Amino acid sequence: MTETEMANDQRESSIPEDMRDDPVSRMMRIGLIASSGPSRYGMTYRTAGQAFYNGPDQDLREAWGEWKNGVTTFRSAIGQQWNNVDGDHTRARLEQNYGRFGLSWNQASWPSLAVTYSQNTLNSTLDPTGITPQKMNNHTLEAALGYSGVAWHFGLASNYTLGADLLRNGSDNHAKLQTVTASLRPLNTLTIAPTLGYRTEQQDWSGVRIDSSSAALAMKYKQTERLSFDAMGHYFGIRSSDRLIDRETIGGKGTLTVEVQQLRGWTTLMSLEGGYNQLTNRVMPSADTQDISGLLRFQLAPL
Repeated sequence: MTETEMANDQRESSIPEDMRDDPVSRMMRIGLIASSGPSRYGMTYRTAGQAFYNGPDQDLREAWGEWKNGVTTFRSAIGQQWNNVDGDHTRARLEQNYGRFGLSWNQASWPSLAVTYSQNTLNSTLDPTGITPQKMNNHTLEAALGYSGVAWHFGLASNYTLGADLLRNGSDNHAKLQTVTASLRPLNTLTIAPTLGYRTEQQDWSGVRIDSSSAALAMKYKQTERLSFDAMGHYFGIRSSDRLIDRETIGGKGTLTVEVQQLRGWTTLMSLEGGYNQLTNRVMPSADTQDISGLLRFQLAPL
């Protein structure tokens, strides 16, 4: 099976017609997928200009393969990706070469397990004056465990990354990330989804340790087809051992949606949305921000 997609972003009506077909607003994608027995494999090519609206200024080439036997699946991929597709010498270009290999096991009524190893090299080119060059080699090992019931789901994921900075004599960076997710449905009309995360990073070349923690809680309540309520709250904090980074972000958003009435084949919806976000920067208190927002929306939609 092959796929081909070409698009041109023309959202700026003020641009003269002779300039609307500029390459910076184009995107082209080509995909090839084949299968043979338990195996599937394919290739993908995508390029998008700097002014394209979705995934702009990126060039991607990837080849992948998958083999499935019962409840066990092996997946692998190799590829290249870079930005600054037009080669603008006033901006840096980050080039990545990567490879991934993963194994997953998924048996009905049993916990699911997935393990993935990936290797990634990052190299900056076209480095303009004043922009620090980058040259990294990263190895990442990920593991995820999930278990589901009739009205709940639990997930645990762990990520370990070992990075070598080749511009600093190969000095290592160690990063560990643990994430816990859950989804609970105590009632048919109510779903609650909490998420917890903790990340540590150790930079050997500077001796600095960076710790960050995050938490989020999402809730969806749908009493009837005419009344629903969605809410989400989040927290994120990051600190460094050298005390140059110490920030916290807390916020939330809630939306109440009500169907007012139906008029001759049209549904009238009214929603009230409120949000709050606060950033606290203990290193630079002048950068603290607070944001409170409210939105009242009316929507007409065909049945």
